[in-house]
Amino acid sequence: MNFKDKKIAVAGYGVEGVTVASYLSKHGAKITVLDENEDISVPEEYEKNLGKNAFKKLEDFEMVFRTAGLRPDKLDCAPEKVVTGYQILIEKYAPQIIGVTGTKGKGTTATLITKMLQAAGVTAYLGGNIGVHPFEFIDDIKKNDVIVLELSSFQLIDLQYSPHAAVVLMIDQDHLDWHTSMKEYVEAKQNLVAHQKKTDFTVYNPLNPLSIAVAQAAKNTITYLEEPGATIVGETIVIEGEDIINVEDVAMIGPHNLLNACAAITTVWNWTPKTKRKKLVEPIQKILRTFPGLPNRLEKVAEKRGRVFVNDTFSATPMATVAALNSFSEPITLIMGGYEKGVDTTALTEFINGKLLSNLVHVVLIGETASKLQEGLAAPTKVTKLGTNTNMREIVQTAFMQTPNGGVVLLSPGHASFDMFKNYKDRGEQFKRAVDQL
Repeated sequence: MNFKDKKIAVAGYGVEGVTVASYLSKHGAKITVLDENEDISVPEEYEKNLGKNAFKKLEDFEMVFRTAGLRPDKLDCAPEKVVTGYQILIEKYAPQIIGVTGTKGKGTTATLITKMLQAAGVTAYLGGNIGVHPFEFIDDIKKNDVIVLELSSFQLIDLQYSPHAAVVLMIDQDHLDWHTSMKEYVEAKQNLVAHQKKTDFTVYNPLNPLSIAVAQAAKNTITYLEEPGATIVGETIVIEGEDIINVEDVAMIGPHNLLNACAAITTVWNWTPKTKRKKLVEPIQKILRTFPGLPNRLEKVAEKRGRVFVNDTFSATPMATVAALNSFSEPITLIMGGYEKGVDTTALTEFINGKLLSNLVHVVLIGETASKLQEGLAAPTKVTKLGTNTNMREIVQTAFMQTPNGGVVLLSPGHASFDMFKNYKDRGEQFKRAVDQL
């Protein structure tokens, strides 16, 4: 797309907005930065409109680039003027793109797909919600390259194009402080597949009702965890009669990551021509044997004074915490709680109360949701409520004191971090520092 001399607004000037504005400016666009925060620093070469009315009366712009955290309905202009970098990328390169969505696991799955393709000799780019905007590599893409995108509902809500391959992982309640309803959240996910052609394909989880609901909008679907996709047979991951790997040889922690591995294998397998699929076995094995998982996802921080400390700060939904708890057989002290964003935690507290976790010895409750979670936890679950009037050093000290020798101190909050921390990364970094100070 030609941006030269076009009058373009960039709505939202955080990390993504800076990248978008820089790219468009280099391609000759006349940039105006829009942001409700009046205190941000904007380069002199850009026009700017800051403050509470920043997103009003935008009809004079030829295009308004929306950054992911900003709802489209906040922008006061015709909907057809609102675009995103993802829309630009997918419109141009749809046949070369694999898009991955879901509530949890999409970053890990997208990374696995990228690494598997690269190990098989394919030039593959990874971008999206994982922290790399496509404008950082869009000008480098060549004909046979593959682009793997991790896409959240924020990026999908107004998407008008779908990639050649889509991956729909487990979907559960999330971001209900941003979306108007669960229905809107699911419909946003459906945009990943809704515009596909019959020659495209969607890989989905047939065991998750909302994944099924999203996949119903696709024209050509393939299951994982069930044939014809990758399945777990006994102790082996298998696809189309090919034994891929024994589950004990997978480097990532947790049964949920075996599901992510199956999704990735199914996608790479079906992306590759049938005549070349058997050659994928060795590259796939290499990645699964060596890739430990992404930072902040069940990340082993240290083993100190007879306890293992695990950083799962990326866990921002109750079901992510359930998955983390299912990943250990050792005695666990769980650090749980955080920002209240309207998500139902009943299933999580019932899971804990149901004695499905005989190895859960103590729960340390933090953040805004501490009282609500405490109300849902029944005896004999042992609980210490710290709430928001605390710090990470006290949290870690408390958890350590409640954990027996040989146990695990697990930070898996199941909630967003904004009540006590800058973001989930800050929460994880503070956890690591507190562990180091023990």
